Amino acid sequence: MRTSRITRRRKTAKDLKGYKMGTDVNGNGDTPQQGSDGEDDDDLLRIDESGSSLFEHQDDDPVPITPPTPDTSSSSDHCTHDPSKGDEETKGSKYWIMIVGGILGLGLICYLLLLGSFEQSKSQTEAIDVGKSDSTMGNILENLKHLQTEFPGQESKFWNQLKGGVGDLLRENKPLVMLLIHTPQDDLIANCLARKLLTSLAPNASSIRASSVDQLEDYGSLVEQLRTELSDAKGVFLEGLHKLPGHLALALHVVCDRESPLVAGSVVVMTLEVASLDRKGAENVLADLWKGHMCEDKFPALLVRVAAVVLAVEPHDTLPESC
Repeated sequence: MRTSRITRRRKTAKDLKGYKMGTDVNGNGDTPQQGSDGEDDDDLLRIDESGSSLFEHQDDDPVPITPPTPDTSSSSDHCTHDPSKGDEETKGSKYWIMIVGGILGLGLICYLLLLGSFEQSKSQTEAIDVGKSDSTMGNILENLKHLQTEFPGQESKFWNQLKGGVGDLLRENKPLVMLLIHTPQDDLIANCLARKLLTSLAPNASSIRASSVDQLEDYGSLVEQLRTELSDAKGVFLEGLHKLPGHLALALHVVCDRESPLVAGSVVVMTLEVASLDRKGAENVLADLWKGHMCEDKFPALLVRVAAVVLAVEPHDTLPESC
């Protein structure tokens, strides 16, 4: 079967030149005219009956076929990662973690504060609540109130300091060391008050006069004697500290140690005669009596322990009958 093909004969370069210059191919100035039938042989579309054409591609020179370009727009749009979206999700997760962590931390802090407050309140209630008649502290404070009526000449500061020291004794189970200072004319009332005070804290406490231990050779012997007294009775009264020999004074460095106590929870009460009823007066007396009997660096530490609680005994017009 013959195939008809439409071809168009190309105009030669000369023909085209002629058209451009406005002349015919023979060089004349007239533009070529169309034929009578209105058709220009150069512009006719002819059907080649032979089935071939001058510009026809031959079978041995196939026309190259370019494969269609796949449309990747949809897949590209689908697979493209949006970094801003990921950043927003990450920030959101971090914010939630911070919020949850803050809530948990705040809750833990509140719990610890409430727990500490509860424990402190419980400790104070157990140690200081006078209303509990069955508690040790309640009984002690009742005894102190009775003493306050017996010795009305003592200022309120005296009793407040005393109660504070007793509270520390029961809460921390550390030794309570009290130094009662008095003028020479008030030694009787000071010694009586000291004995009654010690009895209210340690009913079985013993009493030792400082002047009675001067025969001891060294302070180690006095330490052992006081250790025995404190272990048995939990309390000792050392009367007339100004009469204690200087070479035995270092025994009190051991006996009055509250951080490494000789006997935990013990009570040591001492009396000291001074010229003026203040702490400075007590320090001056002890320095004159003891400082020359020990190394210079030992005395300050000894003074701190012996004078942990200093109570000034005010003069009384009359001595209580119980004394």
